[in-house]
Amino acid sequence: MNYPSKKHCSYIGMAASAMIFICWFISAVLDGEWVLGDSALSNLGVSDSLLGSIFFSWGICIVPGFLWIIECISIYRTEDGVSRKYALVTIYAMVWLIGVGFVDQRFGLVHRYTAFTFMFIMAAGILLALRSGFFIRRRIYIRLTQVMFVVLAVMCFTIPFVIYEPTAIAFVALWAGMLAYAYGDSDGKEYRQPTTILKHKH
Repeated sequence: MNYPSKKHCSYIGMAASAMIFICWFISAVLDGEWVLGDSALSNLGVSDSLLGSIFFSWGICIVPGFLWIIECISIYRTEDGVSRKYALVTIYAMVWLIGVGFVDQRFGLVHRYTAFTFMFIMAAGILLALRSGFFIRRRIYIRLTQVMFVVLAVMCFTIPFVIYEPTAIAFVALWAGMLAYAYGDSDGKEYRQPTTILKHKH
């Protein structure tokens, strides 16, 4: 059995991003009390609505985590250089994201440790993506990623956690969708900055 094609894995990565927003909306509606700006996203994991908590755990954490692992395995198989390092680090980050789906707020410090570990490892993966061949082919990807980093860094010190957490997750989910598109749009060869050979006239 062959591994899914590069294009299909790109679609899988974009589907994971879309799934997060769809399940986030459904979980919030089922919860009935979740309000952006007043509640942390993790609160949906302990919703009074059992179905709402399931949509959080499986639709925002577990299933997207596995889908992104599928995409990252494809990246590792088809790319080289820094792109492979990005894939390995992100696979590790996804293991922690999946863990968040199983370890909700009722686990206290264990939940917070799992969530923050995911965030730090994912940040490292994003930094590696800034040097990944398939991602840096178009300058817009780099610029948007840099803007996202600056905005999230400023917000981290200026707004409450209940606003920062869902905002950061939304940014990262959108970014991951952009990266999945960039991967499917590349030719699978590590990018090299072109060098210009100046020919002198005699």
